[in-house]
Amino acid sequence: VYDNGYMVFTTEHFSLYALVVSSDNIMGDVNFDGIVSIDDATEIQKYLAELKELNSDQEIVADVNSDGLISIDDVTQIQKYLAELTPSLG
Repeated sequence: VYDNGYMVFTTEHFSLYALVVSSDNIMGDVNFDGIVSIDDATEIQKYLAELKELNSDQEIVADVNSDGLISIDDVTQIQKYLAELTPSLG
C-alpha cells in the first residue's frame, strides 16, 4: 500500500525488494484513461482538497515529481508537461 509517500508491506523474512510502477500505468495518468490530461491534474487537486480518495496505484502515478508526496507541485508538473514546457513526467 502506498501511504503518505511510502510503500508499506509485510514480509516474513529479511531480503532486498525492488518496487516498480507497472508498465501498464503511465506516470501522471491518475484516472487511468491512457493519456495524461488536465483531467489528471484535476483528480490530484480534488485529492488535495480532500474531495476524493486515490487508491494505491493512483497515488503512485500522481507523484509525478517522485518526491514521495502528492502535492500541488505534481499538479504544476502535469500542467507544465501539457503546455510543453517540460519534456516528460517522472
